[in-house]
Amino acid sequence: MIKKISTIFLSIVFTCFLLAGFSALAADEAPAAAATPNPLSVSNPQTKAFLLSSGVSVTNVAGIVGTIITAALSLLGIIFVVLLIYAGFQWMTAEGNEEKIEKSKHTITRAIIGLAIIIAAYSITYFIFNALSGTGGGGTHMPYPP
Repeated sequence: MIKKISTIFLSIVFTCFLLAGFSALAADEAPAAAATPNPLSVSNPQTKAFLLSSGVSVTNVAGIVGTIITAALSLLGIIFVVLLIYAGFQWMTAEGNEEKIEKSKHTITRAIIGLAIIIAAYSITYFIFNALSGTGGGGTHMPYPP
């Protein structure tokens, strides 16, 4: 029972952490002073040069945040896939030891649940960023109707 409650709690915390960045997207940018551009603004020449050299092709804040979130979720997905492969290897080398087999089964179950959460978070992020700014961290935005 406590495990279920802690899993639900951690899921809620993760979702809140994921959605916390969206409040920054709602804020209007303050107009930068004419003499000195804001160093964090994407219209700053140094920031543009950095974005071009780093391979980020978007030039708005929502696109950059979407790219960062997409990269983080992709990294988490890779971690869960590696964990799934590791648990499968542990199961295959358990040599009939029931304790190791059960531990591997639980690890596989948790890795699959983690992958499902990551895929759902990626889908939600992609949908929201496409709806907000036409960027979703990947792919192209197709206007409706085509």
